[in-house]
Amino acid sequence: MPLSIMILETNLSWADWGAISQIILTFFTIISVIIAFFTFWDGKKRKKVEISVNLAHYYQENIIPKISLVGEALSQTEAGELMQSSFPRNKIRDFDQEELISLSEKDNIVDYIEKELDLIPITAMMRARDVSKNKFLDIGTHEIFSLYKHEEEEAGRAVIEKIIRSDFQSGISELLNILEWFSMNFVKGIADGDAVYQSLHQSFISIVHTLYFFISRCNKQDCDKYYTNIIELYHQWSDRKKELANKEEEIKRKAKKKTSKVSRSRRVL
Repeated sequence: MPLSIMILETNLSWADWGAISQIILTFFTIISVIIAFFTFWDGKKRKKVEISVNLAHYYQENIIPKISLVGEALSQTEAGELMQSSFPRNKIRDFDQEELISLSEKDNIVDYIEKELDLIPITAMMRARDVSKNKFLDIGTHEIFSLYKHEEEEAGRAVIEKIIRSDFQSGISELLNILEWFSMNFVKGIADGDAVYQSLHQSFISIVHTLYFFISRCNKQDCDKYYTNIIELYHQWSDRKKELANKEEEIKRKAKKKTSKVSRSRRVL
């Protein structure tokens, strides 16, 4: 049958066929764009998960050992206990000096903890910072105080102690900077927090709580806060932990209620 007759029989003009072709082309173009988008999104998702896994490995290899040694040093004086007991996790929100002071029942808490930090044994701080490998002190722990002659011993000890205490404080600042970088990856969506939440959230929340004092004493004004990504990720993961705990509690409550009803029904029978 001639093509012209087929077109007449279907009551379609060349213009109609052109419009139909355009619609079909548009349809397949949209489908192609959708497929490309999901392919891109899937690839982007996989990349974010890959970044998260690498960050988790870095966290395990670099952050955990550092905070463990810092925690050990802090536990040598009352400072460590005060940092854990004076600032309840469920009341921490702002991470600033005003909140730090308001949460503690002890007067002059900042000054008191600062004085306690000065009482941390030198050897504990050295373990935390591995000072024996630093350029200015390339010697072993037990050789430190034998550097000076007897008449210079006290002065020598004072100089070395000042260097080590300053270096310990610098080490805490470095640890906070590393945590800020780590947190930024999740807060800004560079990495996928869901991929590592279950593995890391408990230790991360605990680490930030341990360092709460050092973060809050830096933040005197809301407009110029330090460590904002640490604070944001802490709240995200803390809130999520609380939400999941509430859901779990609700499930247990409903299951217990259902079990109780079944038990009563059996007794009636």
